[in-house]
Amino acid sequence: MMKESVIVTKLSIKLEGERKHFQVKLPSDIKSIIGIEYSIRLADMWPVPPVEPPREVVNPDGTISLILPDDDSSVAIKSKFKANQFVGELRLQSYDQMNWFYAADVYANDENLNLCDVSDLHFRVKEYSHGIPRYEEVMIIPGISTLIQGWYLDALGKKYNQNLRYEVGIYVWITTEE
Repeated sequence: MMKESVIVTKLSIKLEGERKHFQVKLPSDIKSIIGIEYSIRLADMWPVPPVEPPREVVNPDGTISLILPDDDSSVAIKSKFKANQFVGELRLQSYDQMNWFYAADVYANDENLNLCDVSDLHFRVKEYSHGIPRYEEVMIIPGISTLIQGWYLDALGKKYNQNLRYEVGIYVWITTEE
């Protein structure tokens, strides 16, 4: 009989551009890896990108108007889609395989989670109310060894030139035989 379980590895990131090498020990009766997930938990506040100040425009009648940076009267419909916050890179490799079997760009959360949610008018989606959904990337990797090596590279601290503290959770879903 096959049994599914998850092995959790936590990485603490503290330095700008830090690269963490780690290993995940798997049980000896493993049959296959069936999925990988990751999560981000903040210890510090995320840096806020600098806000562009409004610019002044002199009108033909001599008056001055302020134009906000995101104000573009030539565009009738503006997209509300936001880019997700890129945090780092994650790579995993088995000792019995030549190349990485998992490579992912790690994002903090889904900024567009409530883009088409009509309940957003009264009950805003936030981490503490709705949670950030994690999606398991399904994969079948048979004949895996009992040790996975990996590395994580911080991109957020490098982008803002700051030592930001956060934790990366790596979840390796496996099947074993009972």
